[in-house]
Amino acid sequence: VAVTQGSVLNLYDNWLDRMGATPGEATSAWSSIGSDASVHELLLPLSTGAKLHLVPEELRGDPEELVRWTREHRIVQAFLPPSYIRWIDEEPGRRLDGLALRQLLTGVESLPEAALHRMREHLAGLKFCFGYGPTEATLYSTAYYDPRPLDRQCPIGRPLAGTRMYLLDERMEPVPVGVAGGVYLGGASLAAGYLHRPDLTAERFLPDPFLPGERVYRTGDLARRLPDGDAVYLGRVDD
Repeated sequence: VAVTQGSVLNLYDNWLDRMGATPGEATSAWSSIGSDASVHELLLPLSTGAKLHLVPEELRGDPEELVRWTREHRIVQAFLPPSYIRWIDEEPGRRLDGLALRQLLTGVESLPEAALHRMREHLAGLKFCFGYGPTEATLYSTAYYDPRPLDRQCPIGRPLAGTRMYLLDERMEPVPVGVAGGVYLGGASLAAGYLHRPDLTAERFLPDPFLPGERVYRTGDLARRLPDGDAVYLGRVDD
């Protein structure tokens, strides 16, 4: 996937506007260089003057040791998979004790919203970004920032600044609030397409039905919009 510099900078601008960054603070990188998440985890800290710590491979399957390592290095900004957050939620008081975390990126898998809210009860000032989006839209294109103590799966939130999300039916018409629709993403987050694959690019990157001259990416995902404007991920169209 050919992601452009402009798409990456739009992602960074959104993160910094909402989450902030301080030169010299400690950040961690979970993902490998071949993962799209590395665009955020490896390059963003280097652009803000942060200290970057690479998570040792042997800790990725050992949550107790990972938390100890995070505590020891005073990690302020991190990515954690939802499976680790569910593990933390079993004993949040003990497992979060002494952590310096202030900014947490998560997503990819479903996660109970209340689990994120409970983390904030134990880490004052902790900011969350629950992101949704494919590599074709530069890691994540929507985000949910303010978890509440609700018994539901965490919403995928709303489009980032400079990004568009449409929920459309089979006729490419917007669906009403509360009705499932296919997710189409557009705006500054879009990749240029698939490298040396013009056929596949034309199949998945389509003309924007509402903005002449613009494009959207057909994700193949389903979502529905809540009355408050946030969206909820429902699964794949072909499931």
